[in-house]
Amino acid sequence: MQHAVQELEELLTERPVAEVARPAIRAMSVGITLSLVTGFLLLTPRVAGAIENEFFILKMALLGGAAVMQAVTQRAVSRPNLSGRRWQPWAAGVSLMLWLGVVLAGCAFILIE
Repeated sequence: MQHAVQELEELLTERPVAEVARPAIRAMSVGITLSLVTGFLLLTPRVAGAIENEFFILKMALLGGAAVMQAVTQRAVSRPNLSGRRWQPWAAGVSLMLWLGVVLAGCAFILIE
């Protein structure tokens, strides 16, 4: 297992960040598109009740923040002069907290509805 981790580290450090991130960005784009389409289809029949629910509003606000954070982080990481900066762990932590908030607010919305 450790040998595989070392090989992965070597592979990722030898290639530019943009080259490594490109397939992940494509996969995330497909995933977010599927989530938006299915979320819209699930929300359409009960939009009036959902808009009055504070957990739904919180979820949408966190989702917007997470999407903006994702876009800003992807753009910053793809710039070669910004890679290896100290802000990256902080950005990852904020992004993780935003996505966790989206999940928890979504669960609360489902349970309370």
